Amino acid sequence: MLACAGCSGISVPAFLEPVSFASNAAGDPGAPSATGATGTSPGNGCSRGGEAGSWIFVCSHAWQYGGEQWAVSYTIPEETAAYYQGRSHSSERNYAQYAVSDYDRGILREILRQFNRSGEHGGYSRTDSVMNLIAFVQSLPYTPDNLSTGYDEYPKFPVETLVDRGGDCEDTSILSAAMLNEMEVPAVLISFPGHMGIGVAWDEPLPYPAFRYQGTDYFYVDTTMRGRTIGEIPPQFRDQPATIYPLVQIPRMEMSCTSEVVSFSPDTTRYLIRCSLANTGSGKATGCHLLFEVLTADDGTGDPTAAPAAVALDSYDEGASGWAEHSLDVARNRTTRVRCTLTGDNFPPVVVMSEWFTA
Repeated sequence: MLACAGCSGISVPAFLEPVSFASNAAGDPGAPSATGATGTSPGNGCSRGGEAGSWIFVCSHAWQYGGEQWAVSYTIPEETAAYYQGRSHSSERNYAQYAVSDYDRGILREILRQFNRSGEHGGYSRTDSVMNLIAFVQSLPYTPDNLSTGYDEYPKFPVETLVDRGGDCEDTSILSAAMLNEMEVPAVLISFPGHMGIGVAWDEPLPYPAFRYQGTDYFYVDTTMRGRTIGEIPPQFRDQPATIYPLVQIPRMEMSCTSEVVSFSPDTTRYLIRCSLANTGSGKATGCHLLFEVLTADDGTGDPTAAPAAVALDSYDEGASGWAEHSLDVARNRTTRVRCTLTGDNFPPVVVMSEWFTA
């Protein structure tokens, strides 16, 4: 059974939606107990540096894996952190969208380059590299949303979790999934009631149940409990229903429109319709077209004095904004309204309608 979790108003093909499982985790042979990752290691933290106009966060983090001490350091431009802090954290209920943003990839890749260099020096296999990444995220301090952000529910983008050096289960799961995605390791988010982790496609046999999605088996990983390995499901969630969120970008276009009278004739009034557009989702919105129409109260169809006008627009990158305008001749002394419809290849249509008026 498919369930679109938290994506109200998002129209995507069923295979892109989260899928729900009922008690699929039964049969887990057991796992050692673990506690939430709290506390910090020496030298861990983020500080603000640079100069006016080019402030950056300079961060470092140390952890242990395979009996060795590991550490990474990274910088995050303050403007990048501000971009994500300014994004909506309430309208996007499909948590996977936080993990597939375009603008943090350079930062994630730089951190992963450090993992790869250290792994190559230590003769690490791909399995070890993935496990080491998971150990890194599991070592981040667990911080509930109401303590770190002041909100009861505030899913963080990966950059926010890195700057804050921690978060709750959703935040560390989003960060893990984003980094695994950059490593080209198939991953999904897996949500139980009140808890979230990730699922990783694993080539090696494991003595744990898998969550099968779109022909691939994903094994659960808890990102907030140190020491838990791939496939281990906390006992309290083994018989609980789970929802899978695939890592697929869903652009979201928003639009608002205004109008002004630019000329008159005995029969018509000419209006300039100007629409402001913005992509507030994840990924590039492509194939954008804007249709301007005049509707009448008689039959709801286009007024014969103003044929519908379609305007082809450029693609809109994530976070991009712009505008489009068109002039419409509206018959005078008739009850009329204007409808603007924005469509595209990979986002649901957006419709803005004026109130009924008489020109």
